[in-house]
This record gives sequence, structure tokens and C-alpha cells, in this order.
Amino acid sequence: VAVFLQNHSEMRPAGGFLGSYGDLMLTPDGVRNIRVWDIYDLDGQLDIAYVPPKELRSVTPRWGARDANWFFDFPTSAEKTLSLLEQSKIHTEKEQTFDGAIAINIHVLASLLEIVGPITLDDYAFAISRDNFLKEIQREVESGEDNKAGEPKRILKKLTPVLIEKLGNLESKEKQMLIQKLGIHLQSKDIMLYMRDIEMESYLKDIGVGGDVAELPEGGAADYLAVVSANIGGGKSDAFTNQHIRLATKIDESGRISNFLTIERTHSGDKEKDWWYRAVNKSFLKIFTPLGSRLEFVKGGEAPKKSAAATASAATAMLVDADIAAIEKTAVSIPALNAETLVESNKSVFSTWMSVPGGTTKKLEVQYMNPVKINLGPVSIPYLFVFDKQSGANTSLDVLLEAPPGYRWAESGGSVFNYVTASPPRRVSLPLTLIQDPLVEAPQP
Repeated sequence: VAVFLQNHSEMRPAGGFLGSYGDLMLTPDGVRNIRVWDIYDLDGQLDIAYVPPKELRSVTPRWGARDANWFFDFPTSAEKTLSLLEQSKIHTEKEQTFDGAIAINIHVLASLLEIVGPITLDDYAFAISRDNFLKEIQREVESGEDNKAGEPKRILKKLTPVLIEKLGNLESKEKQMLIQKLGIHLQSKDIMLYMRDIEMESYLKDIGVGGDVAELPEGGAADYLAVVSANIGGGKSDAFTNQHIRLATKIDESGRISNFLTIERTHSGDKEKDWWYRAVNKSFLKIFTPLGSRLEFVKGGEAPKKSAAATASAATAMLVDADIAAIEKTAVSIPALNAETLVESNKSVFSTWMSVPGGTTKKLEVQYMNPVKINLGPVSIPYLFVFDKQSGANTSLDVLLEAPPGYRWAESGGSVFNYVTASPPRRVSLPLTLIQDPLVEAPQP
């Protein structure tokens, strides 16, 4: 099993940047062996080269495993990454394949260090704890002695076996604490799991830990939202960027559903010591909505970044990834709105760019129409709203649903239903019911 170590300080659609991964062997007795690899070492031993997604061409001439978690749907990202791992000489020379993948982010590692306590490593003048883990590891990788010696991920390779050993020696009370924290991280989408075995993968999706994009019921009144960012050339500024999502949905007297979305992003890293936290937060944003939704208005977005041509050595031909090509084939540019529409994971997606300098707040406003027209009548009408959280995102959510004239929500007792959370779980599912208000005469359809 591959363990993806995703750094949400630099966001990617399926979570954080995949700078390192672990090669993990699981047995009925537990972890048998684990080795941590720098993803750049693996990509350096790939004899194949893929054309990057167009949004990444400004920062890389070729696509590799480091950027393969480009799909919001984690099963798609996981399978793409595993395929590239298996094509690298690091694994082909051992004829090694993977049964699945586990993605974890920095929040999980911080919790593990909280349980085992600070870890002192030889050759390092500081102990690794939950409080300094992110900054000290990042500093060593970016500008420390390991980086200067050409082995920037050495500290992770040293830390991992010590951490695994300490976890294996936990007392009963500490093990219970570990189980509780892992449960919280699964609920928060800090951990996602993927298995190539069809039955096991189906089970992971059923219990909600697969990181897959939700499927809406066919023919019913339903709405869907996911806000997905990818940091392109913005340093590690996502560590200090908070996002607030507000969705105002209004159902009119004819049953049409209109949505007004506001995404507010605040970058508070301007006073940080390290430049990679102070860097301008440059994000490519994708808004996932029900298939067939119509974009009407965008304010606050920026024009696409200029993309360099994909290049490869004379000995290596450039390949086109079929999934990337299928998505990009659907893209329709709307220059007047600095936006683009496309189809991904059976959803209509609206994309734009957003740059937030340190110490500032920027706002993006998007208006769109849901393709569904609700058949209003005297009977109660089921309505479903689903929000999928992006793994690792520092985000809050405020959803306000307004019933059509003459109707109210059974769950709130009024014409408005409001859902607010400072930290949404991996998936918010709101099954609601529209009923006629006996005190108000509903308009005739």
C-alpha cells in the first residue's frame, strides 16, 4: 500500500501537494515495513513523460506522480498516482505493485506526534513535536542542511520509522486516544483510502472514507457544491489562507433553482519568517455543481495564467493522459468573465483564478442556475443538498436555502433553512422537505 503524504500548505485538488510517499507493507500483525520516498526521486526515474494539465504548464514542463492528485475525485487521483509509481524504475526493478493507497495530511501527523510526544532525531538540533512539525520540516526541506546536501526529505525518512515504532508501543489508554483521533480525521477527510479490489473499494465508498465525488439521485430535486483549489506558484501560503463559502439558494414560484455563491479567501501569512508562507496565494479554483448547471455571472476572478509548452528530452516522447484530455476537451472559455466551464466527475464545473497577497482578503462571486425544475404541487417535495469538502482545506460553510412563495421547509418551519459550520465534515448531506404553507396561498404553476 502506498501512503501519500499530502501537504495542505500547497493545495492540490485531491488534497495537498504530494511531496513524499511511503511504501507500506501491511500484515495481519500490523505494519511490517515502511520506507519513505521523495516523490521527485521517483519522477526522476520515470522513462515516460506526460503533457501536464494546462493549468500546471506555467510551473512544470511535464506531468509526474507529484502532480497526479489533480482530480478532486480521490479514487481517480489515487489510481493515476499508483500507476505512475509503478512505472518508475524504483518499483519496476523490483516488480513491485500496489494494492491501494492511503492519503494523510499534516493534521494527522500532528495528532500522532501529540500522542507519542516530541521525537528527538540524531543530526538535528531540535525535537519534532506537534507544535513545530510543519514549520521545522518545511524549513529543512526548503532551505536546511538536508536540502543543501541534495536530500531534502531525509528528515522524513528518519522520522517515520521512529514514529511507527512509538505508535506500536502505545499503552492501552493511548491506543484508545489514537483510535478516537483517527476517527475524527476520517470524518474531516484528513484521511482517504482507496483499494484496487472492487469489493473493498465499494465498501470504503459506502462508509464514506473513499474521498469520491457524491452522486446525486436521478430525477429528484437536488443541488451539489464543492469548491476546489489548486495552489499554482503560490509557495506554501495555503497554510495561512482561510476560506469562507457562502451559498444563497433561491427557488422561485416556477420551481427554478438559482444559486449565488461567494468565496472569501483571507491570507494571514504576511508576517511569517519564511518566504514560502508570505508568498501571494495563487489559486486555480474549480466550482463543482450539478451536471447541466448554467453559469450566469462571475466577479472577482482573474484571467488564466500563461502556459508554457510541454517539453521532453529527445529520447522521451510526450504522452497525453486520457482522463486529462477528456476533461479539457469539454472546456469552454468565457473571457468576458475570466472563467471557463468544463465537465468533470459528471459535474458541471466553473473555473477561474484568484490571487490573494499576504495580509489581504479577496472575494469571488458566482451566480448560476441549477438544471432541475422542481414540480411544485400540494404534496410534500423532497429536496437534497450535498457539499463535498476538499481534503485539507481551511474552510467554513454557510448555506441559506429559500423556499418558493407559498412553501416552507418542514425542518426549519419557515421559508428559510440555514446551515452554518466553521469546519464542515468530509460531506454535508441535507435531506429536506418542501411543504405548502397553510397560511400562504401558493402561486399557480
